[in-house]
Amino acid sequence: MGSKKISLLTLSWIYITLFNRNKKMGILAKCVQCEHCQEKYRLRYNLGNKYPQSATFPCHTCGEDLTFGVGTDKEIFKNIREIPFKMDLKIVNLHPELTLDVASKNDPLYFPSLDFMVRQHQNGKDGIAEFQAAQQSCILYQQKWDAVQKDFRYLTEKRWKLLEEKYGTDQKVTEHKILMEVFEAADRFLQGKWAEFSDHVLDVVGDAYKHPSYPSLRDYLLEFKEDFLMNKLYEVMKSYRELEEVLLPTLLHQKCGFVPEGYSSSVNWEKLKMAYGDFFEIYGDLLLIPTSLNNLLTRNDINKFNTDGFNLNKYIDADKSSKAENFKANSKLVGLGEFYDSGIRNGTHHKASTFDKDTQTISFKTGKGGRGRRQMSLVSYIEHCNELYARILSVTKGYYLINMMKPKNR
Repeated sequence: MGSKKISLLTLSWIYITLFNRNKKMGILAKCVQCEHCQEKYRLRYNLGNKYPQSATFPCHTCGEDLTFGVGTDKEIFKNIREIPFKMDLKIVNLHPELTLDVASKNDPLYFPSLDFMVRQHQNGKDGIAEFQAAQQSCILYQQKWDAVQKDFRYLTEKRWKLLEEKYGTDQKVTEHKILMEVFEAADRFLQGKWAEFSDHVLDVVGDAYKHPSYPSLRDYLLEFKEDFLMNKLYEVMKSYRELEEVLLPTLLHQKCGFVPEGYSSSVNWEKLKMAYGDFFEIYGDLLLIPTSLNNLLTRNDINKFNTDGFNLNKYIDADKSSKAENFKANSKLVGLGEFYDSGIRNGTHHKASTFDKDTQTISFKTGKGGRGRRQMSLVSYIEHCNELYARILSVTKGYYLINMMKPKNR
């Protein structure tokens, strides 16, 4: 809640304001029983904005994953069944879109949405509006991506006949229209701090466009167009949509400028454990884009590095762990290296990690031979996945601008 005291009147105003803006806000009370061990719980499910929605928690007795949610026309029960209401059962708080305070996760008077809104109010008078904008961006991103995904897949597969009725027979025009829709979806995700972050990448592209050697930069980078702009971008956006439910709990925190803490109500480590490594691999290849931009702007040669004899070919072949070192001194690009952590990638991608459901702690081996040991919370891991995804969208958006900006006099 922070160090600032909030009056009861202020709390009431925040709650009434949020309720008036979102009629679906509230808490569903459900008493349920685990179908495996018969343990009973009283759920306090805090409704989110996106539908369908659900949350998962491990049974305190048998460890089975128990899921409750709300669909478009019915409630969701997995490994649990509803039982008659009783006040004296174990409390479990759930929220599909916000992390939970660890100390309050079993508190019968805990309201995660209200706590979050208090933090937003402490941020200033625009806090509630920013929260609403963040919620809206999550919904619009999903809708826009779902609307263009099939066309984008057809584009990557060059199935032009299936696109002609909607886009016409000019393949360049078709490609342009579809990719514009793809990046309109990306813009919905790149909200809040990520919007500014993405703009910095575009600024660097704009600076490069003014450089006399911009034509060589563009010619070089467009050799990777099929891989970067089609295959990799489609694959990572498709993967994110498939994982969205388990990546959602930290999104509003990140879009509103908070470091997410606590517990997630969307726990599925088996589904999530390869996500960071997959994003890391794709992003490591895409870092060729800011690296070549930085070489051009700082050394007047896309192929020139600080190390003598090193060049772009050697950079491509180098270990991915150091791919972000080149532009650390560039104030507009340095942020691209944040949350890029080969230790997390190696520790989780090589099936060397374990997950404790009760504490939501990930443990994995690090260093040569895996002799080291590292721990991180599930919420921090999810945060890293979302941050890396935002950087992938930012870099590919800059790359598409390079694709569109033909050199002068050509």
